[in-house]
Amino acid sequence: MASSRKSHQLSDGRGSPAPSSPAGVPSPLRTINVTGAGGSSSLPMFSHGRPQGGRIFRRTLLTALTVTLSLLLLSLLYYRPTSSHSYSRHAHLTSSSSSPFTFTSSRPKCDPYHLYGHLNVDPLIPENNRYHPFDTSCKAPELFRGMRDKLGKSSDEAKKMGYPGWGKKGEDVEWVRGRTVLMIGDSTVREQLVQFCDHIGQTPTILSASGTAPHTLLEKRGGRSASLPRTCYSPELDFLLVSVFHFGADEEDYWKDKDQYNPPGLFETRMKELILPLTKDLDLLVPKEARSVEGKSRRVDLVEVSTGLWDLARFATIDVANKRSTITDLNAEQLHWFRGRIEKIVKSTVKAFPGVKVVWRSMHYPSDKNAKLDWFMGWNWDNDAVHRPFFHHNRILQLDQASRSAIIPQGSSPGIPEVEFSEWGNILLGQHAHQADQLHPGPLPAGWLGSDMMLFELREAVFAEREHDASS
Repeated sequence: MASSRKSHQLSDGRGSPAPSSPAGVPSPLRTINVTGAGGSSSLPMFSHGRPQGGRIFRRTLLTALTVTLSLLLLSLLYYRPTSSHSYSRHAHLTSSSSSPFTFTSSRPKCDPYHLYGHLNVDPLIPENNRYHPFDTSCKAPELFRGMRDKLGKSSDEAKKMGYPGWGKKGEDVEWVRGRTVLMIGDSTVREQLVQFCDHIGQTPTILSASGTAPHTLLEKRGGRSASLPRTCYSPELDFLLVSVFHFGADEEDYWKDKDQYNPPGLFETRMKELILPLTKDLDLLVPKEARSVEGKSRRVDLVEVSTGLWDLARFATIDVANKRSTITDLNAEQLHWFRGRIEKIVKSTVKAFPGVKVVWRSMHYPSDKNAKLDWFMGWNWDNDAVHRPFFHHNRILQLDQASRSAIIPQGSSPGIPEVEFSEWGNILLGQHAHQADQLHPGPLPAGWLGSDMMLFELREAVFAEREHDASS
């Protein structure tokens, strides 16, 4: 769906000079064809004899040039990239001989979550919480509804309230069978897994050092399990969702004294020593009766990675210690550091899971008014000295822009084209009235939307894999 600007050219209707006419006798009507951003148009041009013909021709030519330049200016002012360029889809997913996840601009595709649209919010009926692009030819598929239908978990509220579409079935999701999604992030990701599990009628499992899997690095501090990995498993669909916690882009173990900290702190080391060992044998994370047959093991099919909350909290605590405001913009040095860390985090994820689709999930925007540093840190709520917002929207936007700059190819920056950019957080902008607490988005609309978008990315990965296998 790539857009292109049309060339602007000026030519007379026949491509040759018009024959002259006797003085005082108008020549036959001729036209100047103008092709511009808005299409082609014909401008009439008359000649009233030789004495004035050249002057009129020049005047008409000048008018035509003015119109053409105006059209060009308007096209530049109002040009909007198509969905494939608005966000991360500078290119489209297709197959190649080396990996199912290479990108090319030759294959347009429908990606509703990268189109301009609006989010419908319904706190009572889960199925009503959907993203609707203005381009109705590219609708968001009802994948999470389809999963719940398949599990017999359709909303009773919809039936009770007489919702007209309550009996409608969602999309067929048989392709999720045997699939695994890994989510790497902070407490927002953890809560996303919990909400997903609740929506499908399952209970999350918290993984710890005392569990059956080889998690020797996992430990609790003061009974806190907030940073421990979690799984959500659907036995009916043999679908596994795994969330793994990390502490942001920090490179210095800044949070090592926090009660919920468990080492290692550096993302790249955490990937090597915790995440990869955890996902090496995923069969250990599902019931014995659901484990793969001999010779075929479960593997990760999609990775979602994100960061932001711990990074903003780190910037804010440093500001508090230095008696600075926590709502002013981050400076260029901080932003360039964060951008560089995003590059390393994302590239380390791609390297750790070769051939697997990787998606960067944008951060949500909690309420500026309610999100306070002391609530996050567990400090005294009545302590006015530290009762300050720790992630104003200006700082979230700054980190979002830095992340986009690191990941999305643009200008002279190559970006990381094999990584997708999810607009989940930005679609939820302004929905803090539906937060679960001062920090985390609630199950509706955020949890439902996140599940729908995750399943959409998984479907793209599964179909690309099948296409790749068929062509190899």
